Amino acid sequence: MSDVILTMSDELLTTIAVSVDLGVLLVLATLFFHVPRLRKKVVVVLGALTPILAFYGAIIVAFALDPHDVSNGFSFYAGWVMTFGAFLESLAVGVFRAFVPRPINLFGRYLVGCAIPGLASVY
Repeated sequence: MSDVILTMSDELLTTIAVSVDLGVLLVLATLFFHVPRLRKKVVVVLGALTPILAFYGAIIVAFALDPHDVSNGFSFYAGWVMTFGAFLESLAVGVFRAFVPRPINLFGRYLVGCAIPGLASVY
């Protein structure tokens, strides 16, 4: 039997990170709009992911405006992999926080979710 060494290229790591990020966002958006009984839990998780998703949006816009800038190119191609751990951490903390019943209204729950990445970075 031959020994096979599997290596991951940068492109594969980026593809996995982007696929997971967009897949989670798609699942959460689908649950939010199509399963009303889960809406109050899903909105907390969406709030927890909003700062990271806003950062991704800024990376995309910066790269689209000036693709020849080296720092924009680095951020666009490596930013997904480098922030993947923070994305998963915010997702996990958001899921746990979603089970706390307060606040009751959706906007308040969304704002609590938005505070999660900032609080998680303190530790």
